[in-house]
Amino acid sequence: MPSEVIHSFHPKHTLTFCDRGLAHPTDIILCCKACGEFPGRLLYVCKDCDFVLDIKCAIAKLPLVSYDNHQHALAYFNFKTSIHFNCNICHGHSKNGQYFFRCVDCNFNIHMHCHPSLPKTIKHDCHLDPLTLTTSAIKDLPDEDENSEFYCNACEERRDLAESTYYCAACHFVAHVHCVFSEIIPHLQDKGDFEASGTDMVGHSHTGMVLITRTTATAEESENENSDYLHILNEEIAIHEKERDDLQKEIDDLKAKLDGLEKRHHQLRQTLQNKLLQRESFVKNLSLLGESQAPSGSHHLENDDRVNHNTYPDLMNMVRLMAEFLKQKKESESSEEENDEEDTQFPEVQEAAEEELERSKRNEIS
Repeated sequence: MPSEVIHSFHPKHTLTFCDRGLAHPTDIILCCKACGEFPGRLLYVCKDCDFVLDIKCAIAKLPLVSYDNHQHALAYFNFKTSIHFNCNICHGHSKNGQYFFRCVDCNFNIHMHCHPSLPKTIKHDCHLDPLTLTTSAIKDLPDEDENSEFYCNACEERRDLAESTYYCAACHFVAHVHCVFSEIIPHLQDKGDFEASGTDMVGHSHTGMVLITRTTATAEESENENSDYLHILNEEIAIHEKERDDLQKEIDDLKAKLDGLEKRHHQLRQTLQNKLLQRESFVKNLSLLGESQAPSGSHHLENDDRVNHNTYPDLMNMVRLMAEFLKQKKESESSEEENDEEDTQFPEVQEAAEEELERSKRNEIS
């Protein structure tokens, strides 16, 4: 790439080539004045003012057109930009402008379909019949609502009813103005208008000067510069690809971690439900036992004070319930060891059961 150029977008000063990936990068945080994007690694800067031009806009060969009400030629931007502007003709606001004419040096912008010198009739390859410029709202179907979606027959993309179009009434064929640009551009250019550029020694500036680089180079030097430039671009591509791969790996790791957490959450939820069911079952059995137990009278121990099932049926039921409780407790502890979670015991239930057992024994003995 040339180290210094005079570009049609900024003809007042020389622009210097800058590689921000070198050992001493220039601290540049300004947006590209042409497209409004933050520049990448390669760019041109003006040392006399805050003018920055990214490499894409610097080497782009944008067609220049004339407009009688502006002193400079206007560059045609057919790619999407980050430029927000109010058209100097219709005053309509455009966000992230595309398909518009722009004077970068003056920040003068007009919609392509607003240019007053658009030809009235053209012939284009997209349709057999001639197409006529119209500012009327052409619907796809006559009875369609104005809030419906309308499409260009040339590119099959959506179109705005408020924008001018090229139209064949006989075939009801509608085309965006930018879709037939190849037939329009010759009508908008003066003889001196070529391309907006500053790196290939061709072009037309806003003041009519031919743009040349300050340093001339031989064919061999130019080839070496192009080779270096391609090498830098390949390095930048490799850096972006590595960043993309790293981000993808991070995304995959986060997805795996999320799957593990969801599985763990399901296990803990199931364990909690099982514990609640066990608790409810035990409390229910204990409540039934309390309701069925009648007041105890005086009893005498028989057969050498040995307890049997016929003499102490309630006591035997209590022992059976305690055995079931201890079994459930042991199973609960085993389940918690497998899930690495601290067990939540039911000390108040166990204490109540022990008190009930002791009270039953005292009643039977008395």
